Amino acid sequence: MKYIHKVIFFDGLQAGGQTVLMYFSETGIFIQQTEEWDAGRPVLFFPFSDCTLQMVSGNAHVLLNRKGTQYMTLSADSSWFPELQTRLNRLNRNVFAKLFQLNVLVLVVLAIALLAGAYLGFTRLIPIAGLRLITPEYEMKLGEQFQKTFISGEEIDPVKTKQLQSFATSLKLSKTYPIQITVVKNTELNAFALPGGHIVVYSGIIHAMKDADEMVALLGHESAHVNGRHSLRAVLRSAATGILISVVLNDVSGILAVVIDNASMLHSLSYSRSMEEAADENGMQTMVQNEINPVGMKKLMLHFKSAEAEMPGTYSFLSSHPDTDSRIKHADQFAATHKNSSFAAKPVLDSLWLQLKH
Repeated sequence: MKYIHKVIFFDGLQAGGQTVLMYFSETGIFIQQTEEWDAGRPVLFFPFSDCTLQMVSGNAHVLLNRKGTQYMTLSADSSWFPELQTRLNRLNRNVFAKLFQLNVLVLVVLAIALLAGAYLGFTRLIPIAGLRLITPEYEMKLGEQFQKTFISGEEIDPVKTKQLQSFATSLKLSKTYPIQITVVKNTELNAFALPGGHIVVYSGIIHAMKDADEMVALLGHESAHVNGRHSLRAVLRSAATGILISVVLNDVSGILAVVIDNASMLHSLSYSRSMEEAADENGMQTMVQNEINPVGMKKLMLHFKSAEAEMPGTYSFLSSHPDTDSRIKHADQFAATHKNSSFAAKPVLDSLWLQLKH
């Protein structure tokens, strides 16, 4: 029994994988679809001659038949994996091996070029197709999974989360998505949007702000990313390679898993120049709609830029395209168009801000 191992098995019929028992011999792989070995249960046998090994991000994917409809995944760090790998490589009969045996180098080069072109085209189409296929309602469900994935490794400040949520709720930030705030205990000056309406704010950026207008500017900017579905587009773009692999393996559940896994990267993903400019513009429009002077966006950017020299690399809000000076200039131009507008006092908002800062 010491040679029996647990792996994740995809049978090609169910959407997701299941934990099964596996062992291998000189000729092939044996799988029993149970978590406790039962000599009375049937065993599936897959000869090594039909199996193909693929390595993806430190994990091994073993295709168990020639069509690739059934496969298993396991960690390449397992102590017994080298032996399995040796046996798979010895009997592997993949297409590229046959091509090299036939010494058709030109054909191989052409095949690689075609695959590379198909890959580039596919990965570029994924964000476009994803934005059309994923409804805002489903995006909200994805956002819940993204938020759970991200905060699982972070320390949440429940008091500041509740206070900042009250602050955000008092504003009109989105007509489509319910804006939900999470405050993470972290000295880094960072904030970012998750798909579906979640916004993560680090406590360091709250501590550094001077007034409520700056926080409205920040929330307006991040809400603009939410409303423009920029975060979803960024996740799909980042996960494009993994999605392609799942499609090749005919693993529908794997597509969702790949997308969810990329949620933890949102704090470091950068937006395109056009997305960042749109978020600044729409963020300031949100300020005006909430009767908040848009000069607060310029104040926020100037405040952080003046401290960049002391703490380089920690101001993620200003670390994307376009450059900080261009964004400040744009904010100044926008605010100038509203210099003669009157903005009423916001005692409720100011009160919520004081609670948040203390």
